[in-house]
Amino acid sequence: MRGLIIKDLMSFRQRLVMVMVVTVFVIVLAVMFSISAASGNLRKMTVPGPDTTEQEAQVARDVYSYTFMMLMLLPMCAVGDTVRNLLHEDRQSGFTAVASVTPLTIRQRIMSKIICFCGLYLAGAVLSILICSAVSLFTDMVAFGQLFSIVIIGLSVCLIYTFLQFDLGIILNGSEVYSETFSLLIILLAVLGMNTKNIIALIKAGDDFPNVIFEQARSVSALITDRSYLFIITACIIGVISYFVTVAVATKKREVI
Repeated sequence: MRGLIIKDLMSFRQRLVMVMVVTVFVIVLAVMFSISAASGNLRKMTVPGPDTTEQEAQVARDVYSYTFMMLMLLPMCAVGDTVRNLLHEDRQSGFTAVASVTPLTIRQRIMSKIICFCGLYLAGAVLSILICSAVSLFTDMVAFGQLFSIVIIGLSVCLIYTFLQFDLGIILNGSEVYSETFSLLIILLAVLGMNTKNIIALIKAGDDFPNVIFEQARSVSALITDRSYLFIITACIIGVISYFVTVAVATKKREVI
């Protein structure tokens, strides 16, 4: 099993350049955002003054905060893109046929994949958190706690998506397109289901749509950052379920894992 993990890590190393490029890009943008928020154009937009009302300044601060938080997720997303490739390249290269005749059991092969992509996502999350801790020293518009929470939520969503993709890939005999599409669809439906009331409120907002959407964004942002631990707990539960489902299905379809 250790050999399979090392093999996947070697495959990841070939794509490490992309992760490093994205990380440098995020650091540069974060520094530019921080400087502008401290003494540049963003500062003028986010502080009430002769040309900026309190409401306009609040909207600018909200947009800045959401953009900055999303920016912190990019390093982990870059790692996630390489994980996506790792889930399918064994079948594309014919390695699954080789692995099926080794002494390793199906449980060991599945566990090696799970350990590998969970470890890579965790490394991406640590990288994002390190960037957050450094950048939060230079701006007071976004607290480190907010950035940390959004990284944990991003890690949880990435794990849930990958677990679903892994399961569906086994069930659908390694179909990359369908496993990715159905995984995204399941997550999208879950998000829409949890925000049904907000969606209805937006439909009824009419001319007050901009104010309603920003008010909802603030309330949702405050809620999820305060309860980010629920996301990681959910991801762990889905991961355990995913393991047993994948083992059960792969036992009947030995050629796909």
